[in-house]
Amino acid sequence: MRVAPTCSLILVIYHLKVFQHLAESLWRQLHAALAAFHVTVAAETRLIHKEFREGESAHLLDEIDANRPFHLAIVFLTEGDPQGGWWHTSQHGNQKSLSVAEDQFLETCLHTLRKIAQRALTARVFGVSCGFNLQTKGSLNRIKEYLQRTAFMSIVLPSTCSLLMCEYLYMMPEIFVNLYYFGAGLDRTLFGVWGRSKEARIHTGLVIMDRAEQKLTLNVRQVQYAPIALRPLGVQLPVARAICGCSENLQTDWAFKKQLPNGPEIIFIYCSRCCGMELQVGIFPGLRKQLVYHEVTFMLEVWDMNKGLFGFHPLRNPPNEGKKPHPVDIGQMWTKAGSKALAAESSMNVAE
Repeated sequence: MRVAPTCSLILVIYHLKVFQHLAESLWRQLHAALAAFHVTVAAETRLIHKEFREGESAHLLDEIDANRPFHLAIVFLTEGDPQGGWWHTSQHGNQKSLSVAEDQFLETCLHTLRKIAQRALTARVFGVSCGFNLQTKGSLNRIKEYLQRTAFMSIVLPSTCSLLMCEYLYMMPEIFVNLYYFGAGLDRTLFGVWGRSKEARIHTGLVIMDRAEQKLTLNVRQVQYAPIALRPLGVQLPVARAICGCSENLQTDWAFKKQLPNGPEIIFIYCSRCCGMELQVGIFPGLRKQLVYHEVTFMLEVWDMNKGLFGFHPLRNPPNEGKKPHPVDIGQMWTKAGSKALAAESSMNVAE
């Protein structure tokens, strides 16, 4: 037996010209999925640069029951610029390709919907784009600072730099049904859909910004699929064959043996299945931690509020000079980042 829905949904899908067919297909899929549960949907697809004018969006409210609460969902299909920003227009006829900063992009898509967002039970944004721009300095800060001033409660972005939309968009109907029919929370929905899909979680991680109420500060974090056998704390292991040099005819992957605490660091020990060569990996996780959900291991990293960025980067975890791989020594730091963190902690203790 199905429970009658208590809320409606206003859905706006922005897209580049080259993604018009994808946007229309996504609209039909989302509408069909929610209609199966009798959720009323007022939807529209628009080119990104064709923003709503003042009052133009009022017809969306006319298409839903005025006496029933509603949610607002914004989806945008674009590409990330490696130099920062999202593509605002694509080459078409006399129109040239143009990218703009993330806050300007969001202003185009969200500003004229601000009054609807204020009236909605929840107002959420779902980006569908490669994460090239998210790697540039200040990108995530611009997104966070813009959304903080609005009534929008969350944004979800794929983090991979080579997004295949076919590996991502297929999850959207199930995500929307969980959010807008069953009323599930955002984290529970994402881990229950993206986290349980082997293809999706391998393909891309997620950057999530959300808050429970409009007056609260956005909580920023990123999650990645991080099985210990392949990606301890999200760090990709080297190909075993490239280290041991064994024949392609042999099974040349890594077998996880154990992990050891080493002050602020974690040491992971592996053994190749072909010749038994040992691999020792020292990682200073910083604000990263392991999270197990549905018996699958993920990496969760929270935003460093003081620095205004995600503090972990593999290139900041080089080995200390002269470090020998054998035997395992947990009496000293393995990484420069770990040594720096330990020195900072010692300085604070001395100051106290």
